[in-house]
Amino acid sequence: MRSLFLLLISVVGVSAFANDKSYTFANDEYSIIHTVYNKHQEIILKGNLLPFSSQEGIREVKRRLVQNKDVLVIIKSSTGGLERSFRKFAEAIKNVCHSNPSKPTCAVTMYVQNECASSCVLFYLHGDVRLADKYSSFGFHRKWMVHPKMVINSSKRMASKYSELGADEQWLANNLSIFRDEQVDGTWVDSTDLVAANIVHHIIDDSAMIRYRTQLLAK
Repeated sequence: MRSLFLLLISVVGVSAFANDKSYTFANDEYSIIHTVYNKHQEIILKGNLLPFSSQEGIREVKRRLVQNKDVLVIIKSSTGGLERSFRKFAEAIKNVCHSNPSKPTCAVTMYVQNECASSCVLFYLHGDVRLADKYSSFGFHRKWMVHPKMVINSSKRMASKYSELGADEQWLANNLSIFRDEQVDGTWVDSTDLVAANIVHHIIDDSAMIRYRTQLLAK
């Protein structure tokens, strides 16, 4: 039954700020919390977006996204999932502010608190502003089940995906080894090492993130 598959909790007025509406979509594999505040909206993501289990949650959040209102996405921890699910979710969030790419009406800020790997990194790269905790890490890998003779080509194709989303092309060329392993193993890179790659824009600590959210709520 849907009620057993997808938990939907609707809470109105979850904080002292007027007009707040918060919805939680969760199952055993992931949780997404979408909260609409007066001047911005937040999405808190934890877990993996897999082919079938996450579709209802993503669809419900996409339906509730408020156009032309700043979006803060907090990725607590995710080791990936289905790339198509992450891409469609990211495009929906991006469209909130960039329905007309030449005239953005607001901004999408992505923040990684703990870890973000595989398709989660491609999702993260859709942020206009990309923040990461100083102790967070990012995981990379090549496609699964690639013939040993095709590993280099597979790594280059993965690097191209990241480059198209804004990662520094030269840094990726110099660090192709991060795509060397299959997704079972992967390569983990500290967030502080990814500023040079233009994957992460700014490193912040907990107190800075608290101040940032407080400023958004005070608008």
